[in-house]
Amino acid sequence: MCDHTHRWRIISFFIVSVALLGYQVVYAQQLKPSSTIPQDKPSPVKAKKLSELPTAVREELDRLASDDAGKRATAIVSLAEMGQEAIPAIPFLIGALGDSREVFSLKGRSTVNNLAVQTLENLGEPARQSLLDAIQAENRDREWIMWALGKMKEPRAVEPLIHLLSDEKLCVVAIHSLGELGDPRAVEPLLHLLSDENYRSRVVIALGDIGDPRAVEPLLPLLSNKNDRGNAAIALGKLKDPRAVEPLIAALKAGYYEYQVAEALGHLKDPRAIEPLIDALKNSNMNRAQDALKEITGQDLSTSDDWSRWWEQNKKTK
Repeated sequence: MCDHTHRWRIISFFIVSVALLGYQVVYAQQLKPSSTIPQDKPSPVKAKKLSELPTAVREELDRLASDDAGKRATAIVSLAEMGQEAIPAIPFLIGALGDSREVFSLKGRSTVNNLAVQTLENLGEPARQSLLDAIQAENRDREWIMWALGKMKEPRAVEPLIHLLSDEKLCVVAIHSLGELGDPRAVEPLLHLLSDENYRSRVVIALGDIGDPRAVEPLLPLLSNKNDRGNAAIALGKLKDPRAVEPLIAALKAGYYEYQVAEALGHLKDPRAIEPLIDALKNSNMNRAQDALKEITGQDLSTSDDWSRWWEQNKKTK
C-alpha cells in the first residue's frame, strides 16, 4: 500500500511539473516579437533583437518575459508611459495580445491583452500599420490582431476583416471585430451570413452594434425564432427604427424574451408600446417593463396601478 502511494506521488509530481513547464513556455513565447508582422515588405516597425533596443525598453521587455501576469501588466503600463520611445516594442506588444489573464494594475482592473491594446493605440500610426500588416499573415497571433483592430476602431481593417469572413477558423472573430468597428461597409457581407445557423447569433449582435437601418427588415423575422429572438430584440432596440415597434409589441404579448423585448421598446421610445408594457408590468411585475415605461414617458411611477391611472389621464395626448 505504501509503495503504491509513493508511486502515485512520484507520478503526480511529474504531471504537475510538466504542466507548470508548459504554462511557462506558453507565456514566455508570447514575449517574442509577433511573427505575423511581414519582414519582407516596408513596415514602420521591424522586429529587433532585444540587444538592439533602448535600455529602458529592454528592461520592461525583460519583465514582459515573466510568466507572472502582474509583472507583464506592469511592464506594458510602463511602456505606455514611455510614449514614442516604446515604438520599438510594438512587435513584442503584439506578441502579448494572446494573454487574456485578468490583472490589477495602476489603471485598475483589466487584462494583459487589453492593456497591450491600449498601449498600442497610444503609440499611434506605427502600431496601427504594424497590426494592419500583421492581419495579412497566417500565424498564432492573427485572431488576437483582428480583435485588437476592432477594439482600436481602425477603419482600414474593415476590408481585410470582410475578406476573412470566408475563413471558417477566423469567421467568428471577424464578425465580432466588424461589429466593434461599426462600419456600414460590413452590413451586406454580414447579412449574407444570417442564413448560416453557425454564425447567426453573432451576426445579429454585430448588426445591432453597427446600427445600419438595412438590417431592420432581415432581423424582424428572427423575433419568431426561439433561438434568435432575444438577440434580435436587443439588436432592433439598438437600431431604433420605428418599423420594429409593432413586431416587438407582438413578441412582448406572446411572452417571448420579455426582458430583452421590453428593453428594446424602451430604447425605441414609441408611445404605441406604453399600454402593452403596462399590461406586461401587471402580469409579471417585470422591472424592465417599468424601466422601459420610464424611458418612453419620462415619468417615474412605482406600481402598475400608478401607471394605469397615469395612462388613463394622458393617453389621448400621446
